[in-house]
Amino acid sequence: MFLTETLASPWLALQCRMIPNIASGMAAFNITDDHNIGLTPCWPDQDQVDPELASAIDLAIARRASVISSREAPAPLSKNPNLIIAYPLLEDGELVGVVGVRLTARQEQQGAVIQLLQWGTAWLQMLARLDVQSDTMVPPALFECLSSSLTAPDTESALKSAATVLARELPCERVTIGTLKRGRVEATALSHSASFAPHSNFIRAIESAMQEAVTEGGTLSFPPLNDEQGRPLEAHSHLASLEEKECICTLVLRRDAQVIGAACFERVVDSPFDESTVALCEQIGLLLGPVIGLRQRESRSFLTRMAEEVIAAPLRRLFGARNLGMKLAVLILLLLLGLAGFSTGDFRVTAPAGLEGVVQQVIVAPFDGYLAQTHIRAGETVKTGQVVARLDDRELNLEYQKWRGKREEYAKHYRKALASLDHSEAHIFKTQQAQADAQLALLKEQIDRTRLVAPFDGLIISGDLSQSVGTPVERGQVLFEVAPLDGYRIALQIDERDIQEIEPGQKGILVLSAMPDTGIEFSVESVASIILPEEKGQAFRVEGTIANEADTGTLRPGMLGIGKVMIGERNNLWIWTRRLVGWVQLRLWSWLP
Repeated sequence: MFLTETLASPWLALQCRMIPNIASGMAAFNITDDHNIGLTPCWPDQDQVDPELASAIDLAIARRASVISSREAPAPLSKNPNLIIAYPLLEDGELVGVVGVRLTARQEQQGAVIQLLQWGTAWLQMLARLDVQSDTMVPPALFECLSSSLTAPDTESALKSAATVLARELPCERVTIGTLKRGRVEATALSHSASFAPHSNFIRAIESAMQEAVTEGGTLSFPPLNDEQGRPLEAHSHLASLEEKECICTLVLRRDAQVIGAACFERVVDSPFDESTVALCEQIGLLLGPVIGLRQRESRSFLTRMAEEVIAAPLRRLFGARNLGMKLAVLILLLLLGLAGFSTGDFRVTAPAGLEGVVQQVIVAPFDGYLAQTHIRAGETVKTGQVVARLDDRELNLEYQKWRGKREEYAKHYRKALASLDHSEAHIFKTQQAQADAQLALLKEQIDRTRLVAPFDGLIISGDLSQSVGTPVERGQVLFEVAPLDGYRIALQIDERDIQEIEPGQKGILVLSAMPDTGIEFSVESVASIILPEEKGQAFRVEGTIANEADTGTLRPGMLGIGKVMIGERNNLWIWTRRLVGWVQLRLWSWLP
């Protein structure tokens, strides 16, 4: 958006006059990508630049966001802080300008000031779109009309002020502004009139003329400007007949291509509407329509605005004359929903799943000691009795040799006591010899248990002690887990929202990450009451058995994938929307008293 000084300076002056208690104003326009400013109008003196205001504008350009600075004045002026506001002007996400004001106001009043700046920048964009570049194309009527409509306290007062200003500036005998309500244009404001009788014949005639312009979709003038005229303008002719020797020009007011009302200009026959005057009226209408729409939107409640933006506006776009792509998309969606509502499909519950061995056995440390050797790691297969690791047995061997020496000594003393017929001593040594034999047997068993062996043919699914040789282990510490290779079960984590659909005996298919092209059939065996916490909620453990044992040749415990349990035939629309419907029902239950 490129602005000239002939447009920017009058706009800034008008914007500043709209804000009460303002001290100075400044704007920056035609900003380049490297933040160079091409135009900096100032108010009230073009040659006097406010340094603090300029700094706030530079900061707003750098941040691409509003900058608000409030400095409390010393007592007794503490009730009147010095407020500086710099507001960026964005168009299609691009920074095209910044307007800054310094005023005497409290910080809590900044919301009202920012709203005035928003309104002002909105109609500045509209002025720029008209490509107005000279004094002749920036008539005072434009600024006076916009100023009166923006500074009025409410929408009705804004329309009355705008109608009166237009009647004075153009000039016209009467200007009527109507708004569209329930498909009909109703007169809302009449120039030079605080009130009027809405049901009088004269007002109804004006409303009919405005409705005729809305129906035709463009500006109408009576008498016509040239001989090229379509169908007769009955409503305009009737209105002109009520006021003898009268000329009429009616234009449509729009906001974002949506009709929001119309404006009817009336003159005496001595001052007919020429092409330049009609063009000026259309120019004013292009600016006045969005301003009226903006004021109407701001006057509505939050719920009304939400209903307008979320429901009414999309419906207008859908059923309007344009947006063919949206219409086709909605039509296709309705067809799909219709087909889904009258058709059925297989309902399947999808859940993360993994393979586990039917039997899993752990290999633990039999006693406190140190790891001497490890011969296997997780992922390798083992045979029954194969040594997987060995504990340090040096202390046990030393203890074994110690007790072996004691036993030989006790046996020697026992034989000597028998030779000397000392039966009491012989009995004592025989008992000590038996004690040594028991201790030797215990040590022998402990030495044998230092060799950790596989309990059956299978796969080591956990345990890698290759980096832990020499470290201490405690009695009962799990060192390895072994699972057989000929028996698997499937463990599914069923979401709590689907657990009521799962029953033993149901069929399903598992696809593993390692085998995405192969489906493994299984049947549900049990539904456990164990809850498994997950990131997105709670899940229940469901176990299943593989239907065809021939499929287990390439499987390994610990493999992960996605399982789908077949529930049965259900309505397709219900299948697609069940989660959404359940969520809505739960939220309604939590919100309702």
